Amino acid sequence: MAASCKKCDPHDICEECPEWIFTLADLIMCMMGLFVILWVLKPGPKDEDRLKANAEMIKVLAGIREAFGHIPDPASTDPVDVEMLLRKLQTLKPHLGPGEGGETKVKRQGAEGTDPEVTKIRDGKKVSVGGRLLFEVGGAGLTPDARRDLDQIADQIRGHRQIVFVKGHASLDDFRDEVEP
Repeated sequence: MAASCKKCDPHDICEECPEWIFTLADLIMCMMGLFVILWVLKPGPKDEDRLKANAEMIKVLAGIREAFGHIPDPASTDPVDVEMLLRKLQTLKPHLGPGEGGETKVKRQGAEGTDPEVTKIRDGKKVSVGGRLLFEVGGAGLTPDARRDLDQIADQIRGHRQIVFVKGHASLDDFRDEVEP
């Protein structure tokens, strides 16, 4: 509430302000002006930030043009058109994986055979090397192919100090018809 003034009627509120309020307001306005000037004079973004922003802006503009059905001119030097053409080339020639005419970048770890990748039955803290080795129906001896595959697996694990766990499975379907279990 404003302080009462001796010159005014005691029942009226005096509208006079002390002089220090005007000085404070003037100082605050000068400080605001100073900060506005400092903000305007700040250095711009670095060149690498500007290039990153430009590359992302080109991708955004290419997306907008694609959304509106713009067809880029192949002879254009506009970076947005070049980006659109590169996107089209990537969709026309996707990376071909195995079975599609391409090669995988994953190094083959298993033995050569019917399954190119290592298969394991249970997930856990185990490493599986090898794959499925098949016996002949009703036979217990290793075929030359199975022996060669086992030699490849042995070369991979030789010298390691882990436990080697060999697991097999047999069922009545594996026996010849004339053999009794």
